[in-house]
Amino acid sequence: MRNKRLEAENVNQIERRGFPRYPALDNTSQVGWWHAGRLVTSSAQLMDLSREGMLVLVDDEPRHGVPVLIRLIRPTVTGWFEARVAESRAIRQGPYQLRLVFSAGLPAHFFALAASRCEEMN
Repeated sequence: MRNKRLEAENVNQIERRGFPRYPALDNTSQVGWWHAGRLVTSSAQLMDLSREGMLVLVDDEPRHGVPVLIRLIRPTVTGWFEARVAESRAIRQGPYQLRLVFSAGLPAHFFALAASRCEEMN
C-alpha cells in the first residue's frame, strides 16, 4: 500500500507536538481488540507515528477508548503491542482513521522499523 500522506505532507515543517511524527514505511498492518471473549482483527495501514502515538487506517472500527493491539504484517511480521483509541472517524480513502496513543510506550525496534522511510531516522 502506498503512503499517500507522505506525499501530501512535508515532514520538515514546524512540529506542534511534543514528539515529531514520522511517515511510516510502506506496510500492511493489523489492529486487533477483544470483543465477547475473542480477538477481532482488522486490516490496517500505518500512516505516521511518533513516540506517543500513530495514525492508522483500518477496515473495521474498534470502540473509542478500548485497548487495541497493533502489529506489522509486511514488510516483516512484528509482535503485538498495546495502544488506546484516542479518536476514530470515517474517511474517504478508507473506512476509518484511528489516532492511537501507546499504553506502555512504543518498542524501540518497532519505531525504528516503522519509521525507517524517514531519512532522519536512518
